[in-house]
Amino acid sequence: MIAIDIAHNLDQLFVGISIVASLILGIIVYLDNRKSITSRTFLLFALAAIFWNVCNYVSYQPYFSDYGLLIVRLSLFFAVWYCYFLFKLFYVFPDSEFVFSKRFKLVIWPAILAVSILTLTPYVFKSVLATDVNGIVSKVNVGPAIIFFVITILGLLVCGFWTLVKKLKNSEEIKHKQLGIILNGAMISFTLHIIFNMVFPLFLDNSSYASFGAIFSLPFIAFTAFAVIKYKLFNVKVIATELLIFTLWIFLLIRTLIANTLSDQIINGSLFFAMVVIGILLIRSVFREVKQREDLEKATNALETANQRLQGLDKMKTEFLSLASHQLRSPITAIKGYTSMLLEGAYGEVLKDQKVPISRVFESSQNLANVVEDLLDVGKIEQGGMKYELTAIDIEQMTQGIFHEFTVVAENKGLKFSYVNTGATPCVVMIDPIKIRQVIINLLDNSIKYTEKGFVNLSIKKVGKDAVIEITDSGIGMSPETKEKLFGKFARGEGKMVNAGGSGLGLYLVKQIVDAHKGTVDATSPGVGKGATFRVTLPLK
Repeated sequence: MIAIDIAHNLDQLFVGISIVASLILGIIVYLDNRKSITSRTFLLFALAAIFWNVCNYVSYQPYFSDYGLLIVRLSLFFAVWYCYFLFKLFYVFPDSEFVFSKRFKLVIWPAILAVSILTLTPYVFKSVLATDVNGIVSKVNVGPAIIFFVITILGLLVCGFWTLVKKLKNSEEIKHKQLGIILNGAMISFTLHIIFNMVFPLFLDNSSYASFGAIFSLPFIAFTAFAVIKYKLFNVKVIATELLIFTLWIFLLIRTLIANTLSDQIINGSLFFAMVVIGILLIRSVFREVKQREDLEKATNALETANQRLQGLDKMKTEFLSLASHQLRSPITAIKGYTSMLLEGAYGEVLKDQKVPISRVFESSQNLANVVEDLLDVGKIEQGGMKYELTAIDIEQMTQGIFHEFTVVAENKGLKFSYVNTGATPCVVMIDPIKIRQVIINLLDNSIKYTEKGFVNLSIKKVGKDAVIEITDSGIGMSPETKEKLFGKFARGEGKMVNAGGSGLGLYLVKQIVDAHKGTVDATSPGVGKGATFRVTLPLK
């Protein structure tokens, strides 16, 4: 008697495990992508498996002997849908969207519906012929339509497996392994189903093993779960949560089954039901959180990929500009050389009305040469090829020399040009004299160029451990918006006096060179039309 009770409890336990496992997998897959046809079909398959397992098990329990024929018919009804959704799952897997053919909609679906309804009629099972001592149906009177049930079941299974095998042959490596695992599990489960739930009861009058149908479902469920976890067939970052919930469900189910009194069974059963609801809600909540994190990670990866692509394009642009600039150097040098020789009379006296256009050609070629040099310097900086030869230099002497070079230029434009040294003698810094000279010349040239009238002041002083060079003018000034982008690549000023022939790279190069010397450069202005001050700070030696 004890052995019978233990076997009965184990039978209930396996049925419960199979039902819970089917429900968990169905929910996991569905929540992974609710819009996917594969996810929806898998959930329907799991639900059909649950209903069939329950009916199959109940049909062999004495508590429901008065409804034996109805339960047997329901068992066949859900068996049809169990096999149908398995076939459909293999048919659509692993697509998210699938368009069914007219034949599928007009032939297969109506046929399945008709056969499933037929199983509930006397045409499949007419009546009960015999029952055992517990009142359980042991033999039924089979009707003539049973052949349609058998053909439908076998047809769905054969077509489903054939479809899965074809997909297996044409799949890639990872998907091939996933499909292989699922195929093996399905073959084991449905071979057992056919033998013990169809052949034995219908053709050998032996239903001793039919109640173990739920156990026969476990191989397919277990293999599918293994494919989910090992090869990430669906979202597996919530697997830990689902396993915890599954363990709690099994624990409460076992307590319900082994309870000694009806009240204990009711209490444990209520706890089990409550935990099922709470567990589903918890899994759904965790899945949403993981989904949001994955979406954020995908967006981050997409942004990183786009950034890398932009960096690649920027590098290609820099390399192109560098190559083009090198190619432009020679013809520009030739233009400058020949126009200079023409102006000097090397090819004979130049007429008065010819000097003006030739001078403009010379000035334009000089401007173009400056643009080319700026492009080359930018290319060197961005490719890490700009070299600095640092030397201890008295920056005050260099600044004063540059002032004298620009005196004539400023006076020709009618500007008041001054130089102020505020106790900065000597003023030794470790710099690349050629590069820092380029910085001061660039800033001073800009101030003179963008100042129509008024003054330009150049000054140098010591502030703490730094040498500070300031260039102040009464030129076009700048707005706060212009100041923010002033030292960027291809940045241009504003107003009618902007030098349209400039490269827009001068101040960008100034900042890059000063930064490389561990100094700073900034600009201030009271506003548009109110002049500006450029300040360069370099650390003293």
